[in-house]
Amino acid sequence: FIHEPASTIASMVKKKWLREQGKIRILAASYGHPSDASQAVDCTAALEALCEKSARESLFLDRTEDLRRTLSNGKDPAPGARKVVIVRYILNGRRGTVSTWEGNFAGRLKEDFEIKGGAARPLINIVRAQYGQPGGIKNGRGAFDVTDSLQARVHAARGRFCIVKRDEHLPSWFGEPSLGRAKTLTVEYEINGSAGEMHEYELNGRLMYPMSVAASPSVAPQILIESASYGWTEELLDAWKARYHKDIFDMLVSASRDSCPSHD
Repeated sequence: FIHEPASTIASMVKKKWLREQGKIRILAASYGHPSDASQAVDCTAALEALCEKSARESLFLDRTEDLRRTLSNGKDPAPGARKVVIVRYILNGRRGTVSTWEGNFAGRLKEDFEIKGGAARPLINIVRAQYGQPGGIKNGRGAFDVTDSLQARVHAARGRFCIVKRDEHLPSWFGEPSLGRAKTLTVEYEINGSAGEMHEYELNGRLMYPMSVAASPSVAPQILIESASYGWTEELLDAWKARYHKDIFDMLVSASRDSCPSHD
């Protein structure tokens, strides 16, 4: 399931899960080679069991733990390759996809991995996100749906922000949708019901500029825009005319003084 669009697992989501608050449900998970499914194992049941132990409030994998024993019945699904754990889940009615890689030692993660539950719904919802050629998946162009991956990052930030840094290697995170071609990351989102969209080009697999979506709760606006205008308003024209007339009057007065004969 590594590179399947998020829509292909929609049928796996039970309606009651959409109403659950703060509980983590594992939809699908794999451990093994990052792109060759024949060298990866389905570890959905193993991660579901770990969620059950925490009353579905978190999913935690310790970096000192041997994943070959925990997730693959003691077998190495991809000997000699750096392996990855990819998890698709649902939390507070929103799907997420997150991955974590092995470190320098086979079977052990580079760092601790955790998905945290929580009853509070996120202030930010990722409506749709695509990584690939600017035209998206239409007209034969290559692009991946990465909505769930970015929503998982929102979950990790307790629903308040989503940041993609310049130094992050996007093909390692999302996969490579169109090798050797210019690509963009396009994100449509909602913050407390207000819609927004942003997109950024990448260069050599990394964004040219960082992307950031943040939601800051506030009781009331601290700045109130009462009016705004662009161009020559009636007030500006009146002020300009008054200044112009004064300049003309001053010049006429000066000219009249110069033209009058002096009396010694």
